[in-house]
Amino acid sequence: MNFEIIWRKIQEFAMWFFHFAMNEGENKFMLVDQNLLRVDKINTQTMTMYFGTFLIVALITIFATDSFHPFNLGQGILMWFKKVSILKVTIFAAAVFSLHTFYKMLILLIENLIGMKASVLALGCLGSYMNPFSVFVLSITASTVVLAHGSVQAFFLGLSVFLTPALLTFNTFTLEHVVIYAGGIAFGVATAALYRRFSMYVTYVVMSVVYLVSKYFMLMYSGKVLLLSANTMKKRGMQYLACMELDVFLIFILALILLGYKVMISEEKDRKIIKDIAGVALIAVVVIGSVVCGKVTEVKAGTPKESPVLFTFGKEKTNKEYSYERAGIASGEASSSMISSDGYTYDITLSMDGDMTTCWQDGVEGTGEGETLTYHLDGEAKIGKIRIANGNRKSNDSYFGNCRLDTAEIHFYLNGNEVSTKTMEFNDDFSQEYTELIFDPVQCDTISIVASSVYQGWAYNDLGVSEVEFYKAVEK
Repeated sequence: MNFEIIWRKIQEFAMWFFHFAMNEGENKFMLVDQNLLRVDKINTQTMTMYFGTFLIVALITIFATDSFHPFNLGQGILMWFKKVSILKVTIFAAAVFSLHTFYKMLILLIENLIGMKASVLALGCLGSYMNPFSVFVLSITASTVVLAHGSVQAFFLGLSVFLTPALLTFNTFTLEHVVIYAGGIAFGVATAALYRRFSMYVTYVVMSVVYLVSKYFMLMYSGKVLLLSANTMKKRGMQYLACMELDVFLIFILALILLGYKVMISEEKDRKIIKDIAGVALIAVVVIGSVVCGKVTEVKAGTPKESPVLFTFGKEKTNKEYSYERAGIASGEASSSMISSDGYTYDITLSMDGDMTTCWQDGVEGTGEGETLTYHLDGEAKIGKIRIANGNRKSNDSYFGNCRLDTAEIHFYLNGNEVSTKTMEFNDDFSQEYTELIFDPVQCDTISIVASSVYQGWAYNDLGVSEVEFYKAVEK
């Protein structure tokens, strides 16, 4: 056995896992938003919520511990290493959160093998840290770990696992964020209600029901991707089951594992096998239903309507309605452009020619992170919507073979002065031609798009953008 080769494979997997996490998961949370390090570029609203979030997270962690002594530092430090301490709660919450990277990788792997595209599309919404694996771990904890303060402490432990990442999603109070906050709180309540009252199996089945209900609302009110687009409740329910096909299958497998464990450790006279089998049978029915819905129901990734801002810091919220008119672009320049071996230049004009088979591509080493596209409008305008056709869209192979935008910073300028900055996120889906960003109108004459992070191409490192469109907002 060649241990050097094995060690190299372990290193390669670790790097792959890390890059996948940074591109597909953790970059959607304020915890690793590098833009927050640029204090001079962050508005008061964002910073207020950012630090307020960490204060709430700290309090949740404190109340999830067995003991905390703010006025006796020596004793407090000792408690950090005993029983359920601050250190252990933090590590536990972080470990459960990290399962969402494994969950996403598994979903993508299974989809590549057997299909189930709707389950992959569902990964586009926030809240993937709530998944069958994280619910499984919390269920085992709630049914086995002894907590000094019982159900009250269990409530805060549930919050530390599921409300903490909800609070660390990007900084606003849209309906989507409120839904995932509610999901985190629901798991806190469930953890308190189920704490050491039932077996691991029963606890997991009940928490899985909480998960499935929460996930419906996360998909329904997602601000990232529109999947439940049907006009009737019945058809939306079928779309939901199609999106949850792999999830309910995982729930079924994990429930079977816990049921088998319960049967093995139970005394013969204490076994209530009929009731337990009924729970698994019910999950099996949901699995069959989701498989059928996945075959007969069409689920496409669309662009959701802008979610209303329910609350903001430091300014009055607005709910004005606008219509949109295409803004003209006078000229543009890119930080770099690729020149092919035959002299063809993939310059910025190809991103505004109305042709999906042509695109701008960067001309520097690496994946194109940090590259900038700058567009000068044909006059000062109040811009309220941006549409971008991401990647090289000449073909499916061209799209996935080259790099695509994952997140981009949109900078707005008026008379040479920066007046606003927006963040734009992209689903990695060739079937979704355009990604839209709708926002409160910004008066500007120049707009720059900076590639913050990218999806890696399987064949090339060239970043591509096929089309960019700007729209004026006209108040109705």
